[in-house]
Amino acid sequence: MENRINLDSNIINWYPFKENAKIINVIDISDLNEKFDYIIINISNKNIDAKEVLIHAKDCLLDNGRIIIIANNKFGISNWVNNEIEISELNDLTKNKIDNILNELNFKYTKYYYIMPDIENVNVIFTDNTMPNPENISRNLSMHFSKEVIKENENKLIQQLIKNDKNSFKFFANSYFIEVSNDLVEDNNVNFVSFSNLRKEKYRIKTVVTKDKVYKNAASIEAKEHIQNIKKNIDTIKNIGFNMLDNYENDTIISKFVNEETLDKELINLLNENNTDMFFNIINNFKEILLKIPNGEFENSVFEKYNINIEKGKKENLHFLKHGFWDLIFQNCFYIDNEFYFYDQEWYEENVPLEFILYRAIIYLQNILDEKTKNEVLEKYNIVNFITEFKELDDKLQIEIRDEDVWKKHINYIEFKDLKKDYDEAKRLNEERMDVINFFKKENEDLRNQVANFDNVMKEKDDIINRMINSKSWKITEPIRKITGKFSKN
Repeated sequence: MENRINLDSNIINWYPFKENAKIINVIDISDLNEKFDYIIINISNKNIDAKEVLIHAKDCLLDNGRIIIIANNKFGISNWVNNEIEISELNDLTKNKIDNILNELNFKYTKYYYIMPDIENVNVIFTDNTMPNPENISRNLSMHFSKEVIKENENKLIQQLIKNDKNSFKFFANSYFIEVSNDLVEDNNVNFVSFSNLRKEKYRIKTVVTKDKVYKNAASIEAKEHIQNIKKNIDTIKNIGFNMLDNYENDTIISKFVNEETLDKELINLLNENNTDMFFNIINNFKEILLKIPNGEFENSVFEKYNINIEKGKKENLHFLKHGFWDLIFQNCFYIDNEFYFYDQEWYEENVPLEFILYRAIIYLQNILDEKTKNEVLEKYNIVNFITEFKELDDKLQIEIRDEDVWKKHINYIEFKDLKKDYDEAKRLNEERMDVINFFKKENEDLRNQVANFDNVMKEKDDIINRMINSKSWKITEPIRKITGKFSKN
């Protein structure tokens, strides 16, 4: 990557710069003779002396100005899991080394942002206030290419690290975005940032979470229409009578940050406490809430739109909703004082079965709900008979949204464990093959020995016969054998 940062790229375009700020995005700062509100420097290049560059940058800051430092981490988790990378050959930048430089230069304000998967493909940004957990680390798109061999799944490895020590992630984040200042400046309150890079360009949004609000904006010009559609969804849901946490202002979707557990976690807690009565009571209430949505059409349903075959008899047992907000899942809902509060309703289809929405709410508990319990819940709500059609519909809805090129980069890698498993299986099959070959070799060798023994016996017999024919007794008895032969014929 070039050392100059593209200000429209995900690495920087979420940052809340002050209005009318004086910003410089530099490669070589040594010739600067004026001062700025923000100086952006990428120090990842091996040829850059980070300390020397930052010394000069300090002198070029206005009062309350900030330096934005961007750096790849030598000890980033991607470097450890990629079997083709030699860590010793990478730029010698680590969190400890950067910390030492910043301490030496006596910056009075420092804030770290932890970039995943890396500078070039920013998808999620953590801070000390919002560290990875099993839910938000799933937003990290580990980007791999066709020839890369991966020792471990990156996100699973991060989960193992933070399970033992949540702070260990700071030292293994792939890249850093660091905000420093000569003065004790005010924190911008950004706690977490995510991008929906797995989607097609027209659906991509960026989400910025502060201590009390969540802001969603289009991540590209093409996605502005998607923001307008989300606004329509918010209005429709409110008109139905649902509690909606999302509002909008101009081109931004704004939600109040709720510091409570989402409904999916509450449901799992109830199961862990063996409180199945309350578990099913909440899902029953959830289903009743969905029935507030006006009835939809049977004929021109979502099945016809996405060319999904379903028997008429089966289809007649489904309850179709006019407004099919198919992402009304438990993760996008809070349950507070026996009331449901929804958010993040980006997706809309007309004439969607209520049972399909309930199906998605249940199956997207799959990371925390075991297969047996999930099937029991689906069976209780008479969804089991529709799993094939619902799965096909869900897949087609996801394909409609997903950027296939990005998706392939995300999943296009060979895990070392899988590679070793394949190798061990191939080795086992080869050993079986060699056993068969060796068996036939031995059988063949035994057969050759038998043939050789037979040849030796025949040769011995030929020698005996030849000796008999050439013996004197054989010649003397020849007349008698002729007379005997005549009598035999008669």
